Amino acid sequence: MLYHSYGRPIILSPLIVGISCVLSSIDLTMNFAYEAGMMDLKLAAPVFNGDTLHNKSNVPSVKEGSKDNRVYIVTVKTTVFNDFSKTQVAEFTRKFALYIRQFSPRWRVWKR
Repeated sequence: MLYHSYGRPIILSPLIVGISCVLSSIDLTMNFAYEAGMMDLKLAAPVFNGDTLHNKSNVPSVKEGSKDNRVYIVTVKTTVFNDFSKTQVAEFTRKFALYIRQFSPRWRVWKR
């Protein structure tokens, strides 16, 4: 943790992005195939030790996979808030591939 001019230890940005990816992944990646990338990362405010983070995810687009017809490429824009959705801490866009239901390894287990 680093002490900055705020007088309190701040949390480093890779940890903030990692925590927010995990928080949004629980709801969004049940049939996860692979991560396609992260774009447009914006860190707007510092996060201090002991702060609680909240995520809001939006799905602006879903496209069929060009190389693999078993997946959809999903774009998710995630906004990270602090202090019970009062202060925006970070914002980023992720792309990942989700299996279509009949091709999902998880679906094959449930189908039996």
